[in-house]
Amino acid sequence: MSLVSQSVAGSAGEGNDAETAGVGTVLVYELSTEPDPVRVSPAEGAVERADLVIVGSRHSDSGIEARKLTVYIPTGTASAELALDLTGIAAQTSLPGWTPAADPTNQRIVFAPPSGTATIEPGQGVTIQLGGIRINRVVGSAPVVLELEYRAVGTSAWRTDTTTLGVGKFPAGFYLRNLRVDPLVVENGGTATLEWEASQGATYKLLYGTAEIDVTNRRDYPVTNIRQSTMFYLRAIAQAGNDHVERTLNVSVTVNKPDMVVRNLTIEGQLEATGPVQLFAAPQRIEAPFTGTAPSDGFLWAYVPRGQIRLYIGPDSTARRGVLVAGPDATYYGDQKRVAFPVRKGESVSINLEGGDGLFFWFSFGGLPLG
Repeated sequence: MSLVSQSVAGSAGEGNDAETAGVGTVLVYELSTEPDPVRVSPAEGAVERADLVIVGSRHSDSGIEARKLTVYIPTGTASAELALDLTGIAAQTSLPGWTPAADPTNQRIVFAPPSGTATIEPGQGVTIQLGGIRINRVVGSAPVVLELEYRAVGTSAWRTDTTTLGVGKFPAGFYLRNLRVDPLVVENGGTATLEWEASQGATYKLLYGTAEIDVTNRRDYPVTNIRQSTMFYLRAIAQAGNDHVERTLNVSVTVNKPDMVVRNLTIEGQLEATGPVQLFAAPQRIEAPFTGTAPSDGFLWAYVPRGQIRLYIGPDSTARRGVLVAGPDATYYGDQKRVAFPVRKGESVSINLEGGDGLFFWFSFGGLPLG
């Protein structure tokens, strides 16, 4: 189970390249808070305090030189501001020798190395701790922005990588925790039950696939007929006046031998099946005259023992090819009287009797009926 936190790519500085184009591509950040979640200060009296711990890591095979790491903490009394001010914040980092400097005017804390620059090696972790933040009194979500000034080792051009992490401020007494599922692994078509702990006074929704289910008045929910490994999201929406904040937990269920839906499948080796393989369902008999649209690729089989018939197959009802079947002037096969025509998904199909008689069958890739 984990907290889904917002991470938004910011604008890179001069020399923007592939390394700074994505979210956290120079340093990949994770944010945790204490308490979890952060709660707003009461309207009167002592303020609530919170600690932020931000862990960044360098997921690359090359190091970088850095000269400044800045954390912007929005201050004020609005919904989108986190702290009342920067007073009393205990800031530190795991980078050796780097020291913090508070800049209340610009609502930021700046970390810098003692020698002007420092190298962050591949795989090196960077931890930033901001303790004792005085949380303001309004529910909402505040953006904490990190800016890293860096350059590739051996180069001279400095760049700025910007990442935004959202910190929610929740009403007093709010909690959403301990989302769990039983069992963690189900057979194809099986059932799993989700359970969680949550406070009153908020709206809760369970989301998975295309489903969005209101579970405000529940603390468990059974999900049946699970055929694919699925990630479940439980979202809380806490409202206070015109301001709101969201918190989302997630948990996954693994399906043994799941159903698979793919757009294209290419097999470069041998295909082996442990069970029967069925390309076609049972053929569908079509009564003439007939007009319809093919729901999938397939083919239309015709047998004309007497007279002649005409088939029309094409992309739509106004752009079709006419095919005369059977008789001395037949378009295909002459007097053989039996013929199969390929039909693509979405094509229009019509069968007209022109003094003839026949049997017609639709063979569908996937078993969908012609209609």
